[in-house]
Amino acid sequence: MSHKNIFVTLFYSKFVYGVRTLTTIFLGYKKIKWKNFIIAEIIVMFFAVSLVVIVGVLIGNGYKIALGIFKSFKIALTLVFVSLFIFYLVQKNLVKYISKKQEILKK
Repeated sequence: MSHKNIFVTLFYSKFVYGVRTLTTIFLGYKKIKWKNFIIAEIIVMFFAVSLVVIVGVLIGNGYKIALGIFKSFKIALTLVFVSLFIFYLVQKNLVKYISKKQEILKK
């Protein structure tokens, strides 16, 4: 970590649990000027909060759309089971395909 990537370091530290405090301590250890830290922290906090708000709004709108589509619980439950079944079949066939490829490569 250097002075050049303080923005990236602070941004990632906002989303990794337990790293925020360690990052602050490490930046103090690296003797980052407090004015640069405050400016970087304000800018990074603005972007981090904006990102979280945007994701929250999009997820909220997704739930509204899903509730509009699935007015019946039976339809939603059926779609979940069908999706899980399709996922299972794809995974099973993918494992077979990869196993065959590995056998061919070993020969």
